[in-house]
Amino acid sequence: MPSSTFLNLPAQKKARVEQALLDEFSRAPLSQAQVSNIVAQAQIARGAFYRYFDDLNDAYRYLLCRALRDLHHDLPSSAPRSEAQESETPSSEEGSTAREDKAGKNQQADNLEKLKLSAYQQAQAFVEQAQLSRYYQLMYWYYHENNASFTPSSFQPEESPTTWAIATLSHAAIRECLLDRENAHLYLARFREALEHVK
Repeated sequence: MPSSTFLNLPAQKKARVEQALLDEFSRAPLSQAQVSNIVAQAQIARGAFYRYFDDLNDAYRYLLCRALRDLHHDLPSSAPRSEAQESETPSSEEGSTAREDKAGKNQQADNLEKLKLSAYQQAQAFVEQAQLSRYYQLMYWYYHENNASFTPSSFQPEESPTTWAIATLSHAAIRECLLDRENAHLYLARFREALEHVK
């Protein structure tokens, strides 16, 4: 991540560097990005770039995090984590009646439907926001070529299989929408249909 030197730059200079990063990482995939283009546009010395960031990957990671934070800022909120977990956790109380079991299953089904609707709404809003934002080309290259280098691959044991499946479908739909923006509505429709098969 960026150094404190970068984080403490005057706002105007920091904005100029960030814009140069955005322009360079929107121009081409990370593998073709060049520090020389960034320093020329930002009007800084090459040595200053390396005082701000360890390398191009570090600068890219910073900008990507900034873009994702900005794009997620106004998204509809997701279903509470407890609801998502409840949708898969059967009642285990001894002596529960058949009616309580049925009510519990109905609540689980309702929670799952809320989770699926929330996932769809968030994916749709993210796609719309990304397509209209200054970050579109950055996100395009992220999904086209750069994401393999920056996607966390650690297993999360607390994540239920259903939550994982919904998140995986959501990210696949977003990727397709941003790579083929003319057909985004078709990918979102397919995502919505696929969610109906998640039980």
